[in-house]
Amino acid sequence: MELKHIKEEKCSDCGAAIATEITNQKHTNGLWNEERHFTCGKRVHFIPNYGIDYEPRIDRECPNSKRVKAIHSKRSKLNEQITELINNSKVDGDYKQRLRDGIRFI
Repeated sequence: MELKHIKEEKCSDCGAAIATEITNQKHTNGLWNEERHFTCGKRVHFIPNYGIDYEPRIDRECPNSKRVKAIHSKRSKLNEQITELINNSKVDGDYKQRLRDGIRFI
C-alpha cells in the first residue's frame, strides 16, 4: 500500500521494516487517516484534522531509540534505588513486600 502522507519506509531509529499499513476514516477535507506500524513497535499516524501543518505524528516511539533507552535506564536505576530503600527500611516484612509488589506495576 502506498501512503500519501507518511513517507518513512523503515524505522528511522533502528531500520525495522514495515509491519502494517492502514488507511481509514476519510475526513470532510477529503484526506484519509493513515497509519504505519513497524516491526520494532514504532507507530506513525497521519490525522488530517490535527493542525494546519498536516504532518505525521509518532504514536509509539521505537523501543530501540536512544531517547527511549535512556528513559528506561533512568527508570530502572530509580527502581533499584527504591527497592534498596525498602529492603533497608526498619518496617515489618509484610509491608516491605507490599511496597515491592506495588512498584512492579509502575
